[in-house]
Order: sequence, then structure tokens, then C-alpha cells
Amino acid sequence: MHTEHPELRLTYAQLGARLAISPDAARMLARRRAWQRIAPNRRGAPVVVVVSAEALEGEQWRTEPIDLTPNAGGNTADTGANTVEERAELAEQRAEQAERRADEANARADAALALSDRMGALLADVGSTIERLRADLSGAREGADVLRTTIDELKAGQALMLDMHARELTEARAAATETRERLQRVQDAAEALRRAEEARKARGRWARLRAAWLGQ
Repeated sequence: MHTEHPELRLTYAQLGARLAISPDAARMLARRRAWQRIAPNRRGAPVVVVVSAEALEGEQWRTEPIDLTPNAGGNTADTGANTVEERAELAEQRAEQAERRADEANARADAALALSDRMGALLADVGSTIERLRADLSGAREGADVLRTTIDELKAGQALMLDMHARELTEARAAATETRERLQRVQDAAEALRRAEEARKARGRWARLRAAWLGQ
């Protein structure tokens, strides 16, 4: 009867703890065995290795920790890299480090491209805003020209009305002056008639007094 071996999901640190090796050695082992690796969606989260329990049991021959981190002299720590497998693991580690540096460089390039795209979009938005502002400014200038023309027309109409009112006022003043002069002439004529009447009456009274005197 066939029994399925369950799959385990382990980080490099957990895998290294199971096999008594370092996390870097666990990373290289997973790469060499072509075990499935799941990259995290969240930045900074650990990579997860999917490995069957059977495959993990096949690696349990490791009884001593193997740290393949190179020291300042270029040799591996504690092991001396005497076996072919250890030298292969060291080369794999260096390749892994080079790949990580390449991935980091690609990530920086992708970030730079994304930033460039965002800057391009921002510049496009700024250009569109400038064009809208130019259009608004052009419309405002046209409106200002129309308003200026209307004001000039109103001023011209006001000046014409003031001129007409001034002429009408001058004519009214002239008519009033002529009316006063006519009234004055009528008053003078009436005064002359009144004086002539008084003189006539005075002469009549004088004549009657003289006649009465002579008849006496």
C-alpha cells in the first residue's frame, strides 16, 4: 500500500535546524535539490521551502553543523573544505551570493524604473495642468478684453449722455434767461403804464382844481 509523504513548509532557518546546518547551507541545499521555494509577498518576510518528509529524511545523514560562510582568508570556518562536497557547497554559496547581489541590483533597477515611470506620469500631469492653466488664462484674457470693450462702450455712452444733458441744460438756462428778460420787459411796460396813468390822473386833478379856482 502506497503511503503519501506529507509536505513540509520550512524557512531556511527551520530547514537548517532540522538538518543541523546553517541557514545559508540550507538555502544552497534547497537550490541544489531543486526543492520548491515560495517567495514572500511581504518585504522582509522569509522564503519558504516546500519539501517532503521523505526527502528531508534522506538528508538526515548530516550529524555535524556545516557552516560554509567564508572567512577573511577565503577558507571555510571549522571544516577546512577538505571534501569535494564541501567545496561544491562553497562554490554554490558564492554563486548564491552573486545571484542575491544580481537580484538586489535588478530590484534597484526595477525601483529606479518604477520611480522613472512615476516621475514621467507626474511630469505628464504637470504638463496637463500647465496646459489647463494656459487655457484658463487665455479665457480670462478674452473675458477681460470683452469686459474692457464693454466698459469703453459704457464710458462712451455716458459721455454722450452727459454731452446731451449739458446741451439741454444750456438750452434750458438760455430759455430761462429769455423768459426772465421777457418778464422784466412786461414788468417795465406795466410800470410805465402805471406811471402814465398816475400822471394822467394828476393832470386831471390839477385841471379841475384850476377850473374851480378860476370859476371862483
